Amino acid sequence: MVNLMRSAGHGMLAAGGFLILLYLFAIYLKSPDALYDAFNPFAISTYLMLLPMMPGTFLLWLSDQLPVRRQHRPDGQTK
Repeated sequence: MVNLMRSAGHGMLAAGGFLILLYLFAIYLKSPDALYDAFNPFAISTYLMLLPMMPGTFLLWLSDQLPVRRQHRPDGQTK
């Protein structure tokens, strides 16, 4: 289960990063001055731009917090 969550988290993180790149490319096509405003550290929109990465980050954090269960064989050995 943890491996599945970790895989989904990496996929969602990559998809969120791709969405951010598309957003920044669209802003650059609008005008280079708009791209400068997109990286303004005093604007809320700069931090809202990172929201697409939050689900993947949450799944990766959660997969680190959950304990990994080992599967036991009938003969007493662990995999």
